[in-house]
Amino acid sequence: MTTRVFVPLTRGDLQVLARDGVLPLPAGGVRAAHASTSALQASWPDGDEEEWEYAALLTAAQESLELVAAAGEDAASARRRVAVLDVAATVASPDPEAPETGVGLPEPLRLDDVDAWHVDDDEAVATVAAAVTAIRQGAGDDDLIVRLEACLDHDLGWYAPQELDQLL
Repeated sequence: MTTRVFVPLTRGDLQVLARDGVLPLPAGGVRAAHASTSALQASWPDGDEEEWEYAALLTAAQESLELVAAAGEDAASARRRVAVLDVAATVASPDPEAPETGVGLPEPLRLDDVDAWHVDDDEAVATVAAAVTAIRQGAGDDDLIVRLEACLDHDLGWYAPQELDQLL
């Protein structure tokens, strides 16, 4: 049995995957990801698998904003980036404060395992840039929430695994 996971990434992560075919595990030995977990399903019992997976995708997309801000990417061209893949095993989230969708990947991310990419299109760049800037500036809670929620107004584009070069 496999689990569909959504992995938040940065442009630098995509560059490593394109160059090396594999993204090593971070220092903690587990990569943060999101999935339709039993905790999510228990908190949203009238949802279905498609809705739970969409919630996991959106959570991963929003988490990618924090990664982009921390990585120092140019805010003017920042985008939310998420890899989608099915994995045989996940572990408990590496962050005990993670959302209900939080899981950890105990293996490096391999380009060959990616089923799809979800990435913002050009129309979302200004909104994403505002959110990244707010994160970097340590904006007040209300302003940050407004900027993060504005990103949810933009749907992520779907790209096939072989379209990675177009996303760099």
